[in-house]
Amino acid sequence: MLVLAAQMTRRDVFKLGTVGLCGFAGCVSARKESRMSQHGDPYRGLKVGVHTYSLRKFGFADAVRMTKEFGVRYIGLNPIHLPLDSPPERLADAKAHIQNAGLTLLACGVVTFDADQGKSRRVFEYAKTMGMRTIVANPSPESLDALDTLVAEFGIRIAIHNHGPEGIYSVPDDVLRAMEGRHELIGACVDLGHYERSDVRAEDALRAFGERIYDIHLKDVNRRDVRGHGVILGEGVVNLPAVFDELISMRFDGHVALEYEAQPNNPFPAMDKCFAYVREILASKAPQA
Repeated sequence: MLVLAAQMTRRDVFKLGTVGLCGFAGCVSARKESRMSQHGDPYRGLKVGVHTYSLRKFGFADAVRMTKEFGVRYIGLNPIHLPLDSPPERLADAKAHIQNAGLTLLACGVVTFDADQGKSRRVFEYAKTMGMRTIVANPSPESLDALDTLVAEFGIRIAIHNHGPEGIYSVPDDVLRAMEGRHELIGACVDLGHYERSDVRAEDALRAFGERIYDIHLKDVNRRDVRGHGVILGEGVVNLPAVFDELISMRFDGHVALEYEAQPNNPFPAMDKCFAYVREILASKAPQA
């Protein structure tokens, strides 16, 4: 088996889909990342990591393990991997598992909020128990008054997520109207690909929100309309060099979470290429002070 693994490419390894060989692929990635880390942080101070919707066909433990194998240090959880109604003991185990993997949990989402204030409070309690800074949200207009109170009480940020032309929040003005007059902890999650699908340049969306951006969903899409779908970073229409110029300029300190939605049964090779492209872009840019 060791001889066989040594002769395989990473793509061949993941086609097999076995836990043991996935571990081998992770060793390859970790060694590569280790070499780059000798020359400093390849992500230039940005909190680049994984949003686990990318790994939605895998269980919680595998999603954590695969995130670590990419060589990144940050993770954002989709409720698929840790349901919002999880009992306290499961939350405690999950938090310990993430910490033991050397990862920092920054956010969860996307969470839908409605007029049920008790339900909204339980989401904040979930986030507090897990030590998250941010809840990425798709809030109904009826939920915003309660969220205004809850962000102040818990000190946890709401980042309103745009879902493209099909969503409540399609363009920056939709999110800005929801934020208007609200607590400063209610801000934006900028999903780069979905803004492009709404015919808004991703870098323009970043400029629209400035310091009220609390999370980034890092993705690329093949076209700038409703039919656009996810592709490997650098192969689509998002101007990612311009995006990272903006993030560095604003000293962005939230999660820059890769959300790769294609190939859900075998996303690792494509996601690895995405991270390599980010490192390539950032290699030419000055570090954040």
